[in-house]
Amino acid sequence: MKKKLLITILVGACLVICFICIKHDNNEKEQKTEKTYYQTVVFKDDDNTLIPIEVDMAQELEADDKYRNMLEVMKSKDYEYLGLHPILDSNLQVNAIAINDKSLTFDFSDNLYVNNNQEALDICEMLSYVFCVGDIEKVNLKIDGNDINELPNSTIPVSCITNRLGINNFESSTNYLYKTLPVVVYNIQTINNQDYYVPVTERIETTESDIDTKVSIMLKQMEYEQPLSLVEQCTLKDGDLEIHLASNILNDNESIDNTLYNRIVKSASHLDDVKKVSLFIDDQEIEPVEDVNGIVDNRIKI
Repeated sequence: MKKKLLITILVGACLVICFICIKHDNNEKEQKTEKTYYQTVVFKDDDNTLIPIEVDMAQELEADDKYRNMLEVMKSKDYEYLGLHPILDSNLQVNAIAINDKSLTFDFSDNLYVNNNQEALDICEMLSYVFCVGDIEKVNLKIDGNDINELPNSTIPVSCITNRLGINNFESSTNYLYKTLPVVVYNIQTINNQDYYVPVTERIETTESDIDTKVSIMLKQMEYEQPLSLVEQCTLKDGDLEIHLASNILNDNESIDNTLYNRIVKSASHLDDVKKVSLFIDDQEIEPVEDVNGIVDNRIKI
């Protein structure tokens, strides 16, 4: 009798252990398959530099709702403890959104406040950087149903909100913006003890628009302990850009610094007609060493 009771207890204990193990395994699988829906938004730091941030929106949305949510995030003061301040007024409302061919139109309420041209340019750059992606090449603005040419209190034309505007131009002269070519360069900036990839736009006063000229200027403007240079011509075919770099940038283990790799790829991705970027050294394609610590991270969760 005692033997049967002991067997029953052991069987019951085994079943409980199996149940706990299965449940734990299922929880791990659920965590591994949890989806994220990151979207790029833009904030300001204390020096009024525009800082792109990737925010997990928690769910996949249709374009209209997605754009509205992104604008709501950029009105929020929830991230000021990180040193990230909103660009848009908290009272700004979106009356309507329309997508037509390759343009996106926002009809805003009368709360699109700016005090000067630099603040107007900040909003234009933010709208360009965040929304002029994929098939969208231009953003149009309305206020309460009426087309506008400039933001109130500024002379910055909203016609500049295209995929060629760039970000952090630090130049509010209209002629300068229209008569130069943009080259976006990512460097590292520390805000409240956190490192971020921050793009700055260099504007080229040249008639040369070939890909080698743009890439050479881009590399020259990058902050790094070793000079960055090309050893042969770049190739751009069907959206794939190949950049051949000098070997002086390799680490002692013959690998490339992860953050440098990301900065070059992010920067080159802004060049016209570029969809994919590949880096080569000594004719060998190179990949970054995986950065498991994520010391530079432009992602936050809401």
